[in-house]
Amino acid sequence: MTVYTTTRSGAPARWTTHPASDAQVNAIRSIAAKVALTDEHRTRLEGRLEAGITKGKASEIIDWLKTVPVQDAPARPALPEVPEGRYAVEVEGTLGFFQVDRPVGGRWDGYTFVKQQASDDFYPVKGERRTTVLAAIAADVKGAAARYGRELGSCGICGRTLTDKKNKGKDGLTSLERGIGPDCAEKHGWI
Repeated sequence: MTVYTTTRSGAPARWTTHPASDAQVNAIRSIAAKVALTDEHRTRLEGRLEAGITKGKASEIIDWLKTVPVQDAPARPALPEVPEGRYAVEVEGTLGFFQVDRPVGGRWDGYTFVKQQASDDFYPVKGERRTTVLAAIAADVKGAAARYGRELGSCGICGRTLTDKKNKGKDGLTSLERGIGPDCAEKHGWI
């Protein structure tokens, strides 16, 4: 059994004599990176950590840091505006087939989801690649949707199978030539 002597304040003597543990120092640095500290506070705090602090002082600093408000997260860069639909674009030198979803209402309102199609399955596209894909689509939205339809035989907007080989629309194209079904093309003002 270990017996600890105490100081006048009631804290164990090891808190005032033993150096802070690596875990305490790492916790201080981790919390400090997330809270809104002035440059002066950050400099003073780092100086104290470099000089060495006791276990008790480390505990006091951690308690104090927990009272400091969390700093605002940096704003995310805006994604290129792309409407919902299915698109075929060249990304990194390879033709890819993508679906863009933009839910309205509910938990995911305002989010843009991108999935890459591989056979009949769709896989999420995230991070920088998502931005790259959206930028490629945004460069020619109508062309990317039409290419999807012509390449796969499915409407570049809703994904339904394109079957019309004979009837030409107002634009003089069949739905297979256009890559977009007549209802979707008219709804989006593309014919």
